Amino acid sequence: TVKSNIPMGCGMGSSAAAVISTITALADLLDCKWQRADCLNFSRKIENLQHAKSSGLDLHLVTYGGCVRFENGVANKLVIPQFPIKIVNTGTPQSNTGVCVANVASILQNNFDLANKFGTVTNQINAAINFHDVLEFKNGIKNNHRLLQQIGVVPNKVANFIKDIEEYGGAAKVCGAGAITGDNAGVVLLIADCDIQDLLSKYNYKLQSIQVDAHGITII
Repeated sequence: TVKSNIPMGCGMGSSAAAVISTITALADLLDCKWQRADCLNFSRKIENLQHAKSSGLDLHLVTYGGCVRFENGVANKLVIPQFPIKIVNTGTPQSNTGVCVANVASILQNNFDLANKFGTVTNQINAAINFHDVLEFKNGIKNNHRLLQQIGVVPNKVANFIKDIEEYGGAAKVCGAGAITGDNAGVVLLIADCDIQDLLSKYNYKLQSIQVDAHGITII
């Protein structure tokens, strides 16, 4: 039996959590003597069936926890950011992750300049986390949002919400694959220092705090 309060299909890694937890539980039940890396490698093959090609990022984070920089399949640990980060669930996207990934891949495959800009923004956010620079972190989130708009995965309603957040002095971006159709884009990460309850009411969204898990998958 699987019990979960993770929003499904909203960019929070619910499929990775389900796959890793199930494989880890089965390996323990069958006394396979598998380490975390064994469960991770096997789970990657399973998630490929769902998403066509899993990056492995969500699976790694579920397995080991913490905060990482993930590049070419290699995860490097970062300090866990202490910024006032929260999330808003805009609703389950009409287009699933696999569809969005395929669409984005077709856009980026011949646009090396745009792909390099994503890398530059990643470096910007990486540095902001390492130096605990809240302002630079906000700027990185804003820049990433602009790039996500360019590849067409931010619906108009969500883009308008993020624009309003920026006018309040904050920053926000889509967390998962986003959406190429409809009004919903799953979970949006945001950082804002002021009260935004009126904005949440305007868009009928709810704000949630997050806590970073530093331990990963655990059998209790």
